Amino acid sequence: MVIYPPEFLFLLDVGLEQLVGGSVLWKPAGYGDPGFPEKNEVTLRSVTSRSSSHLIFPRIAGSLMIGIKEDADRAAAKQALADFGLQDIDMAGTFATATCAPFVEPSVCRELERDLDFIKYAEMNGVVRLIDFSPGWMVKRLI
Repeated sequence: MVIYPPEFLFLLDVGLEQLVGGSVLWKPAGYGDPGFPEKNEVTLRSVTSRSSSHLIFPRIAGSLMIGIKEDADRAAAKQALADFGLQDIDMAGTFATATCAPFVEPSVCRELERDLDFIKYAEMNGVVRLIDFSPGWMVKRLI
C-alpha cells in the first residue's frame, strides 16, 4: 500500500537500457473524468523492469546522484562532470546531482565510475515512497 494519490504508470519498451515510463497522477474531476489522462501532466520515469518494486519505486528519468571523494578538487570535479556531458550539476560537499540523457542512466553511471577517479559512486535518482500504510493503493499491472 502507498499513501500517495493514485497514479498511472505507462511503460514503453523502445529498445533502450531502461523502459520509458510516463507517470500520470489521478486528479479526479467530479464523478469521472472523460478526458483522463489528456488533461494531466506526464512525468518521465526510467524503469528497470516490470516487477512491482520497480513500478512502485521508478527512477527519475535522467537524474543522477554522484558521490565525490573527500580529497577531490570540487571545481575540477564539476568541470570534469560537465566535460563528460552531464548538465544541471549541483554540488554540496561530497554529494552531487546532475542530469544525463534519459533511459541510458546505468551505462552513464558505469562510465562515470570507470573513467573519473574522483567518483566514489554514481547511481540513478529515484522516487522514494512510504509503504504499508492505510489508506493507500496497491500496484496492479495491466497488460
